Amino acid sequence: MKNPTSLLTQDNVAERWGVALSTLAKWRCNGNGPAFLKMGARILYREEDLFSYEISRLRSSTSESKSMDKKSETADT
Repeated sequence: MKNPTSLLTQDNVAERWGVALSTLAKWRCNGNGPAFLKMGARILYREEDLFSYEISRLRSSTSESKSMDKKSETADT
């Protein structure tokens, strides 16, 4: 069996990224944010999914961001 993964609450993620809980909720609704687990009424995020999402958001210039974001959003839908 693999090592258990670290699970974070939406409060943990909001604090980590400095975003509002409503932003995370919007991302979940639109399918734009990181993968998440729904365990009953609880929303949890796996650490490795957060890391993967962070890596996918890396940019080398500001001119890259709009075209890359649109590609990412279309790929997520």
